[in-house]
Amino acid sequence: MDIPVPVLWIVSGTLALLGSWIIIVNYACAIQWYVRRKHSSMIPLLGGVLFALAMLHCPMPGVRRLAWLPLVFDLGCLFTLLNFLYAVFVLKCFKK
Repeated sequence: MDIPVPVLWIVSGTLALLGSWIIIVNYACAIQWYVRRKHSSMIPLLGGVLFALAMLHCPMPGVRRLAWLPLVFDLGCLFTLLNFLYAVFVLKCFKK
């Protein structure tokens, strides 16, 4: 079943707007902590995943192969991955 191109643009644009908004909020949380030392919670994984889905649904050629980039640039994804690796390797493997 082929999905019409305008529908793909609408879905991709909506997902990209939501994902980019969440990524910007995550960066704002990090800047707020760095500048004012005021802690606020990041939204883990959601921004990067939504923007990656937007890139996967984008009808432009060549965009799909770059869908991994939002997962790298989103601080929520990066900190979640680093916390997971810390919990698995440091706390579980090296704990006596």
